[in-house]
Amino acid sequence: MKGFVKKVAVIGGGISGLAAAYYLRKSNPDLEIQIFESENRCGGLLETVRSPDALMECGPDAIFNEKPWAIELCREIGLEAEVISTRPENRRSFILNQKKLYPIPAGFYLTAPRSLKAWVSLPGMSWLGKLRMLGDLFLSARKDDEDESVADFVRRRFGNETLEKLAQPMIAGVYTSRPENLSLLATFPQFRAMEKKHGSIMRALAASSGAQTASGPRYALFSSLKKGMGSLPEKLYGLLEDVICRSTPATKIENEGGKWQINTPWSSYEADAVCVTVPSYAAANLLRGDFPELSLRLDEIRCEPVATINFLVSRNAVRHPLDGFGFVVPATEKSGLIGCSFSHQKFEGRAVHENHVLLRAFVGGAYGHLIFGKSDEEIVAEVFSELKDILNITGEPIETLFRRYPQGMPQYEVGHLKKIEGLFKAVEAYPGLFLTGTAYRGIGIPDCVKSAKETAAKMTSFLTSSVSELRPQA
Repeated sequence: MKGFVKKVAVIGGGISGLAAAYYLRKSNPDLEIQIFESENRCGGLLETVRSPDALMECGPDAIFNEKPWAIELCREIGLEAEVISTRPENRRSFILNQKKLYPIPAGFYLTAPRSLKAWVSLPGMSWLGKLRMLGDLFLSARKDDEDESVADFVRRRFGNETLEKLAQPMIAGVYTSRPENLSLLATFPQFRAMEKKHGSIMRALAASSGAQTASGPRYALFSSLKKGMGSLPEKLYGLLEDVICRSTPATKIENEGGKWQINTPWSSYEADAVCVTVPSYAAANLLRGDFPELSLRLDEIRCEPVATINFLVSRNAVRHPLDGFGFVVPATEKSGLIGCSFSHQKFEGRAVHENHVLLRAFVGGAYGHLIFGKSDEEIVAEVFSELKDILNITGEPIETLFRRYPQGMPQYEVGHLKKIEGLFKAVEAYPGLFLTGTAYRGIGIPDCVKSAKETAAKMTSFLTSSVSELRPQA
């Protein structure tokens, strides 16, 4: 676009907005970009708080390496040397059963074991439940492409006991959703692919290679950054600082004469294209006035409340050996907890001193509405009291960090992919309007980066093809 200036507005300074702006500027150095961020800091859920004694993650603490886009971005912006893997020792997780922690056996992957040894040693499962799980080896495979809930899939292949005691807590640890509502095709499409190809999930897992010594999630496939995941948005902020308006919330988006108008409490900004990266409920509010159809479609994407609580505790005060990366909690335990990470075990440098441990608890989601009616102090006290019982803690925390996200987790419900397909088809009726973010095609950091990069490419194509809208450069 040399010889012309085009103006783009990016709404939201989280990882999606920062990545979209980065790729836009990389492809179009002459492009005029303005990022509107409502908070005083950028990064959204990606936030690392660093104290003299601990490095505490408020949101996501890791990158899934099998999806390469976030790691590729880290390399591009000079963070490659900061990328670290999970610690090699104690690569396993636990599951809570009747208030006690049991190790998830090596070779168990979300819903099914990949070996006889893993099947025999499944925690909390009756022999009847284990035998029902083997039904996966003999049941006929579903061959169609229609969506179903994760709960229906697990019950169909492995039985209800597997769902309640194993699959539900492990899946809730990722999506904080009720499996009865969660879309299989939008969240775990690999299971439908396994079923089609091998006729059995267990046969597919047995035939697969790699990461067979880790229990639960395949921990060798996760990375973080030495100074925390907040380093990623911080680095992007440094590259884009000149185009970021912090503490400047967009209040309304309009289109007049083919130009986009972004209103804030203090001013308005005209743009040739606008990229909306804020959560779906916020995007709906921005578009509600002039684009009711889009708002209604965005309103269909529900979001659930989540919170994280970091507790720095003296190692001598914790009787449990903490010889793993954390634990998940089944809904049948009637707990406010979704799970808890042993952050100091998972990645180096999270607890600065060897005589400290760092615990990161997760509450809320589809099962935690009641706890969110309480004050911050009440939630912190209730969660730590429960951790005391589970981990046999005798002391009080040295340091505590609480973050509440009232609508922090979009819910990928059954039919989500068709819902998103319809939304994006409707957006096409408004040239120059683009959506990206966690609500649409993936909640992980790599998914956000991939979507932002693809959206930036579509915006570049739109801008370069809109010759009639070009303005001569002054």
